[in-house]
Amino acid sequence: MRRIKSAPSLYILIEDETALYPLKNKKIYEIALDQAKNSQFKPDVKILCPRNIYESNIHAFNTEPNLIIYDKFEDYLLDLKFESEILIFHNASRPLVPKRIYDQGIKMLMQGRDAVKQQHVVVDTLKRVDKDSFILETVDRDLAKAVTSPEFYWTESIIGLSRDFSWFYEIKDAANKDYIFGELESTRVRSKRDLFLVSALIEQGRLS
Repeated sequence: MRRIKSAPSLYILIEDETALYPLKNKKIYEIALDQAKNSQFKPDVKILCPRNIYESNIHAFNTEPNLIIYDKFEDYLLDLKFESEILIFHNASRPLVPKRIYDQGIKMLMQGRDAVKQQHVVVDTLKRVDKDSFILETVDRDLAKAVTSPEFYWTESIIGLSRDFSWFYEIKDAANKDYIFGELESTRVRSKRDLFLVSALIEQGRLS
């Protein structure tokens, strides 16, 4: 069993303006922040925001000491100094990810995994197409999984930026990645219509 000497470093990523939608007197990113802090491991949480989104919506941000503004995400990842044995990234537009997802991902790293990510079953119809976008066949969606955040790393295993678009970092042993099956609460806010679902989940007490 691995041991950690410091709190996991968790970065809440504001990737688009959906994270700034207001809901129940808070912004979506603030709800995501509160959820992350519920983890039993009490991660050190910071918020990452692209400069263009920040400058276009500066009125939407409260005084937040842990807000970090960046120009290019890849450069930020390259320059990031690892302050903990565990590094986590999460999309702010998935505000209700249960604390069990954070707890389980961290525990899996402590038990020996080098990278962990949440995944969901696929509910959409999938098609395989050729280079001209003609449909060749319908893919069995039971054989596919949708990969989403949070994304967890044991920092000692990181060797550089990933060439796989579904991961931020490359690790020494790619076979030592694993996945956590997600839940309905992990839904992503893609438009203002999705706020009704998030609001309903909050009213049902689905915040643990």
